[in-house]
Amino acid sequence: MGTYGVNGERQFEGACFPKDLDAFITFVSEKGINPQILRAVKKVNKEIAEAFEMAAE
Repeated sequence: MGTYGVNGERQFEGACFPKDLDAFITFVSEKGINPQILRAVKKVNKEIAEAFEMAAE
């Protein structure tokens, strides 16, 4: 994975990575694998984005 869309101070972003994470969550769920860690990554990313937006206001 390159560094595009990834910044240690902010949430991951860009056109592909969040969408790919959603697709991967669906894929592993369909295979009977618990995507708990992937969902946690998505949740924390959302919380970071919201905190960053609030700080910018």
